[in-house]
Amino acid sequence: MSTIIMMILSFLNKIKAVQILSLINLILLISSTILLYFCEVLEAIDQIKIGYYLIIINFILIIIFCRKVLKENLIA
Repeated sequence: MSTIIMMILSFLNKIKAVQILSLINLILLISSTILLYFCEVLEAIDQIKIGYYLIIINFILIIIFCRKVLKENLIA
């Protein structure tokens, strides 16, 4: 749901909101994984599939791109 909201906000040029949502998603994703590991639902990190890492990389790239766009808007 938040990914759809991020997409809509990006079309509306609300870059700061997209950056905040991406950061929140990243924090929730990492914290839930840590909690699952400590609750022993995940027995080994090897159980995590490649899609998980791609989502993390995607959120990080969105945050970096948003920062770049915001800096360019301040200069222009």
